[in-house]
Amino acid sequence: MSTAPISKILAPVDLSSCSRAALEFAYKLAVPFGASIEAMFVRPLHGVTPSGETQPPKGDELEAARAELHRFVMSIPGTRPGVITERVEAGDAHEQILRAAEHGGFDVIVLGTHGRTGRVRSLAGSVAESTVRTASCPVITVREPR
Repeated sequence: MSTAPISKILAPVDLSSCSRAALEFAYKLAVPFGASIEAMFVRPLHGVTPSGETQPPKGDELEAARAELHRFVMSIPGTRPGVITERVEAGDAHEQILRAAEHGGFDVIVLGTHGRTGRVRSLAGSVAESTVRTASCPVITVREPR
């Protein structure tokens, strides 16, 4: 593991209060290093066709997701232009986060966790937990504010 300063942060968000806390944390981490942040929202795929193929979201749905992500990013206090870029993908959140981390040269992933445990977490799954276990770079999790 390199001890070089952090220069590129991936901040996956689901537009919840815990992902807002994670994005705020990523911003506070980025500023002293002069690092950039890429806020990433993953829109789930839609339904299944009769042939069993998944359907990607339509263009207007992705455009709406981009607008919502932009509003979310702009609501972070003190955000300076150019520090946070925005990215919307479609598919499985865990897979898209790993793909972005692998191909984007990120130094760290900062993401929120709802802090669910037990049966609720096992039924819903945990993008944060699976990302911590499988990411190729360090992962910082930020727990949902109380």
